[in-house]
Amino acid sequence: MKRELEKRYCLKCSHYSWGGAYNDGEHWAGGCINSDSPTFRKTLDQVKDEQIENCRFFNKNKDYKTVIITGASKGIGKAIADRFASLTPCVDIALVSRHYDGVAKIVKEIEEKHTAYSYQRIFLPFECDIKNEDRVNKTFEEIYKQFGSIDVLVNNAGVNMRRKIDEMEMGDWHYEIETNLTGTLNCSRAAIKYMKEQKNSSIVNIASIKGKEACSSVGYGASKAGIIEMTRCFAKQFAPYNIRVNCVAPGFIDTGMTKLLSDEELEKYLKLIPLGRLGKSEEVAKVVAFLASDDASYITGTTIDVNGGYLMS
Repeated sequence: MKRELEKRYCLKCSHYSWGGAYNDGEHWAGGCINSDSPTFRKTLDQVKDEQIENCRFFNKNKDYKTVIITGASKGIGKAIADRFASLTPCVDIALVSRHYDGVAKIVKEIEEKHTAYSYQRIFLPFECDIKNEDRVNKTFEEIYKQFGSIDVLVNNAGVNMRRKIDEMEMGDWHYEIETNLTGTLNCSRAAIKYMKEQKNSSIVNIASIKGKEACSSVGYGASKAGIIEMTRCFAKQFAPYNIRVNCVAPGFIDTGMTKLLSDEELEKYLKLIPLGRLGKSEEVAKVVAFLASDDASYITGTTIDVNGGYLMS
């Protein structure tokens, strides 16, 4: 008599399947489990903790990578997370934000959207204020413990107080510099400690066209210009470890920041963009994913403009 296939359940796949989802129904590191086994009778939290612990072994394989994205709760950061989640089943993602509830919501959306690739993958939210060096170090240490490696860092988190020079207070300046510039430095330094051991990693910083042209919000412009220079410094210093460091400078992207523009301001900028439209977050995300990939293995220390030709005008 032909043996009947056992029905198995995988917490990460979130569905039953006949014959199992991977490796004849049993993930190598405890992903899919037999629904009749004692393991299945554990609480979901117990099983999830075991799977997260076991999934570290996958990340030690050269084909498995861990991606950290800061400012991942909305806008460009959310699009970047979605892009990485859609590319390959061999990427785990740590989504970092000051707002835990917001980033936890994004994690849930990504898990639901990319269920076809969900087995043996981890998408986890982390709350962290990147201005706080000690907090950053502890968060990155926790990410390394959870995932087993740190292969790609996307420094996306940033703020723009939109204060003209004669209107701003020194607190505005400090907030922009500490978040955008110091925060990028904190995260990069924390990641590089682990990347140096792996010798095949990538950092992608998110700057802005306002780091290349005059900007009324002086703290924002100075911090974004600083990120471009920091990119070059890091790229040169850490090239011997095969850590590539690049930068993306978005133009006017249809996100929360551009939605604050008045109709008159928006119309003015559209006339200066040769392609005649705002960019999409997804268009920035594709460039970020490219720079982080092996397809860009001979690119480091560069800044790619994603602005519809704005700086040509």
